[in-house]
Amino acid sequence: MGDIKRINDSQKKLQGHDRFVKNSPVTKPIARLWPVPAGLGDQGRAFYHRVGRVLVQAKVLTELDRDSFVLLASTLDTIHEATETLKAEGYTIAGTRGTAKTHPCISLRKNAVSDFLCLIGRFGLTPKDRSQIDLPVDSNPKDPARDFLFGGRK
Repeated sequence: MGDIKRINDSQKKLQGHDRFVKNSPVTKPIARLWPVPAGLGDQGRAFYHRVGRVLVQAKVLTELDRDSFVLLASTLDTIHEATETLKAEGYTIAGTRGTAKTHPCISLRKNAVSDFLCLIGRFGLTPKDRSQIDLPVDSNPKDPARDFLFGGRK
């Protein structure tokens, strides 16, 4: 029993052992928020700046997150545009033969809200999801990013 062959960690990674394989590529957090993409509305822009700054300070965003963060801001924009349309036009529209039918913006808004809730969880923007983020603890307990993400408890 003394001749058990030891396999080093790099070999275990190559063999596909899950516990030794990291779940994401090694990337560095970005230092500055990317420029606001063209075509983003007022609500999306405000969200992009407000939340993006906090996520950059918290060192959560990497270059790999750019497209999904833009999609998150765009989804919020869609929610606000659909809501404004519904406020202006009402929840029903004239259908065929004079019947009323639900406004198409209702389903558009519903789908956008569902997508938004899914995406905010990916960025740790809900209390439950924030509790599952493992960020490095820095030496600044008064950090506004920490207060936003963790309520000052880390």
